[in-house]
Amino acid sequence: MAPEAASEAEQVRCNLIDLCKHIRDMTKVGTKTIPDPPHRFNLLARPHAPESLCRICSLPGHHSVSVSDSAGCRAALLSLIGFWEDRAENIKFLYLKSATFSKKIAASKPTYAMRLSTSPPHGGDMEKVIVEGLTRSYLRFQALVGSLGEKVKEVLTETDAKRYEAVSGTLNEFLLHSQTRKF
Repeated sequence: MAPEAASEAEQVRCNLIDLCKHIRDMTKVGTKTIPDPPHRFNLLARPHAPESLCRICSLPGHHSVSVSDSAGCRAALLSLIGFWEDRAENIKFLYLKSATFSKKIAASKPTYAMRLSTSPPHGGDMEKVIVEGLTRSYLRFQALVGSLGEKVKEVLTETDAKRYEAVSGTLNEFLLHSQTRKF
C-alpha cells in the first residue's frame, strides 16, 4: 500500500472511531457528565429528568430565567451547534473517502420515528450503526430547535444563526437526503 493510501486509510479509521465514540456517548453505558460550561457537547445524547431541564430551551445543565436573560441557553445551543459542526466534518470526510460509508449514507432511510427515544435502534455493520445513530441524534437536535420556534431568534446572535444554518444545510443533505423544512 502506498504511503498516502495508508495515511488516508488511517484517517478513515480515526474518523470512524471518533463517530463510534460519540454514538456510544449517546447510550446509558456511555453517559458522561455535562461539562461546565458545555463546549461542543451533545446535550441531547441521553434523556434527562424534566426538573433538570431549562424551562426556556429544554436543555440540561442550566436554568435561564427568561428569553431576555438566556446566556445559559445560548451557551447550550452553541455547544450543540459546535458538536454538529465537528460531526459534519467527520461525515464529509468519510463520505468522500470511504465507499462503504457513502453507500450506507445513500441507503439510509430517515423516519420521523427515529427522533423518538422509544424507537429501537437497529443492528448491522459499523457504518450502518453509525449512520443510524447520527441520524437519530441529529433529528432530535432539529426537533429541539423546531420546538423553540421564535425563542431561537432571541437567544442566538445573527452569527450564531448562520452557523446553525450552515451545519443544518450540510447535515440535512447527508443524513436526511435534503428532506427537511427550513428554520
